[in-house]
Amino acid sequence: MHAARWSASGLTVMRRACAVSLLLAAAAAGSAAPARAATFSPPNPVVGDTVTVNGLGSECYTGTSYTPVYTGKFELRQPNGTYTTVSSAPISSSGHYSAQVTQAGDYRGGIDFYCINNPDGTTYNHSYDSTTFTVTAGLGGSISTSPDPPTVNQPATLSAVATGGHPGYTFTWDLNNDGTFGDATSYDAPYTFTTAGPHVVKVRITDTGAGGNPAHTVTVSKTISVSATGSSTPPPPPPPCVKTVTFKLSQFKTAGCFTPSLLS
Repeated sequence: MHAARWSASGLTVMRRACAVSLLLAAAAAGSAAPARAATFSPPNPVVGDTVTVNGLGSECYTGTSYTPVYTGKFELRQPNGTYTTVSSAPISSSGHYSAQVTQAGDYRGGIDFYCINNPDGTTYNHSYDSTTFTVTAGLGGSISTSPDPPTVNQPATLSAVATGGHPGYTFTWDLNNDGTFGDATSYDAPYTFTTAGPHVVKVRITDTGAGGNPAHTVTVSKTISVSATGSSTPPPPPPPCVKTVTFKLSQFKTAGCFTPSLLS
C-alpha cells in the first residue's frame, strides 16, 4: 500500500518536472507574450507637455535564471510610416514611463518588455504594450499695433493673437513695461503713448486646462517704435490733364481741365 502511494507521488513529480522542462524549452525558443494596449495622459498633449504612458509588460517564469527588463519609450512617426525612437529609459515593473515631448507629430509610446537569461544573454517573452497619440503645437502668440507705427499722444490699439495650446485663451497686458500685468485684460488693448521712441509692451496669454489637460502660460514681448509726429509723406500729385476741349474763341466759364485749341 505504501509502495503504491510512493509510486503515484513519484509519477506526479515526474509530470511536474516535464512541464517545467517544456516551459524552459519554450523560453529558450524565444516565445513571445501577447502585446496589450497601453494608456496615456494628458488626453491632448501639446509641445512641452510631459506625457505618461502606462503598460503592464509581462513576467518571467518563476524558478528560472531569467530577469525581467522593462523599457519605456516614445517613437515619432516618420513620413514613410516608420517610427523613430525619440526617448527611452529603463523603468521599474510598475509600468509607467514619462517624458517631455519637444516636437509636434504622431507618436507611439509604451512599455517594451522581455526576459533575459543572466548567464548567456538569451531572451524570451518579448512584448510591447503600446498606444498612439498626437502632439500638437504649444501655446504661442504675437502682438500687432494700429496704426503702425503709432504716434505720440495719439490713440493706438495693441492686439494679441494666440496660437496653439488649447483654445479658450485669456490675456493680460503690461503696457508701460513696469513688470505689472493687468493694464488691460482683453486681446485688444487701447493705449496712448506719451513719449516718442522705443516702447516695450508685453501680453501674458493663458490657455484652458479643461478636459484633463494642463493649462499653459506664455509671455509675448514686442518693442514698438512710437513716431514723434504723424506721417510726413506728402499726398500724391493729381493726375495729369489729358482731356482736350476744342472750341471757338468765346467767353465762358468752366471748372473742367482742358487744353485749348483755337479754331478760325
